[in-house]
Amino acid sequence: MAQITPTPILMSASTLKIGADNFEFSVSSAQFAPTTPVVVFKGIGGNSIPIAGTTDWILNLGYPQDFAAAGSLANKLLNSAGTVVVVDLYPKAGGPGYRASVLLKPGPIGGDVDALLAGTVALEVQGQPALIAP
Repeated sequence: MAQITPTPILMSASTLKIGADNFEFSVSSAQFAPTTPVVVFKGIGGNSIPIAGTTDWILNLGYPQDFAAAGSLANKLLNSAGTVVVVDLYPKAGGPGYRASVLLKPGPIGGDVDALLAGTVALEVQGQPALIAP
């Protein structure tokens, strides 16, 4: 068996484009995450067979709640809810990226006293992210 040595990626100098606008300075996290439902068949003989369903994808974003700037991500999510836009995420400068069509929806408004008002949102992806060559 071959020994595989990983080349970890440090997410830095990343690029996030949502529609026509760049938001890499506006997010603290961006991740395309798969969700795959699994159903398990259990036989009377004590056996189990996991069966994977169709994988769906989510774009998870973490960001500050900035409602003062007209073009902020918080305002874009709130004002463009229900709109499908193309999103490009390049986790590392000079590396490959991923493109997907994503359904925008609003994130949270408000939070704890004496805390930075931040938000997270999980945006549904149509299909799956496609690789973009570096």
